[in-house]
Amino acid sequence: MHIILTLVLVIEGLFQRAIMQSGSALCDWAIERSPLRFARDIAESVGCPSSPSNQLVECLRSITPTALLKAQSKVKVSSPFIIVCSNIYS
Repeated sequence: MHIILTLVLVIEGLFQRAIMQSGSALCDWAIERSPLRFARDIAESVGCPSSPSNQLVECLRSITPTALLKAQSKVKVSSPFIIVCSNIYS
């Protein structure tokens, strides 16, 4: 957070609003060390092809957020938090 606050003068005028959340992007559970492998695991979990990459992305974009969150919780269980998805996307 302190890094963001020191950049306020640099980014002044670029943003109108921001959503502040607790936590750190540098926490071990927040960093995905193998993002392509993780994306392929999620894709396979929801029935999307794992390659080629353009088909993987196209298919994942068609999957509901709820289904993606459920797949994520099955594939990556290192998060200390429970994933909750409301019906705001339906």
